Amino acid sequence: MPNSALIDEMRNIYKLPNAKAKFRVCLEKANHDLSNSNLGGANLSGMDISGTKLKNSNLGGADLSEAKLRKSYLRGANLGGANMSYSDLSASDLQTANLGSANLAYARLDSANARGANISGAYLGYASLKGANLSDSYMWGAFLKGCDLTGANLENAYLRGADLKGAIFRKAKLNGTDLSGASIKGLKAECQCLAGILISSCSLKASDLPSISKKDLVKIANYKGIIII
Repeated sequence: MPNSALIDEMRNIYKLPNAKAKFRVCLEKANHDLSNSNLGGANLSGMDISGTKLKNSNLGGADLSEAKLRKSYLRGANLGGANMSYSDLSASDLQTANLGSANLAYARLDSANARGANISGAYLGYASLKGANLSDSYMWGAFLKGCDLTGANLENAYLRGADLKGAIFRKAKLNGTDLSGASIKGLKAECQCLAGILISSCSLKASDLPSISKKDLVKIANYKGIIII
């Protein structure tokens, strides 16, 4: 973990000329461990900081657009309101992190572990979350239009009021998922583990789920515990 003096230096370095080059030097000094750092509002756009430890760090409002954070440790980090569009967070640990209202448009979160994360109100339009673990996450009102959640684990996740138009849920796990009030028109689903899923107020129709026949929907409702109100 970096010492307090180094953290203070990194906190303000993005305001200086050649900030990104100086940040990389500090990152090396810290051995890629920025746990508990305060980098709120930092401009790290386009930087490759993959593998960095940022546990419980504050990156609220930071510019991480097009940044590479593959296999980074962001457990408990604050990324609320951050611009992470086109960023790469593949295989990163985002458990219990705060991504509320963050911009993750076209971001890559394949195989990321975001269990228990707060993603409410976040913009994930056309993001890729293939194989991601989003179980127990809070995604109220999140924008997931066109998002690819193939093979993702959404068990016990809260997606109330989320926009899922055109999202892909092939082989996704939706055991106990709450989709109350979600917009699902054009959603593509070949889901597994559907017991207890709540889709009330969705006006669900067979035509909205072209890969699931009406007959199969009836079977799901009767035998998989789906509640349609």
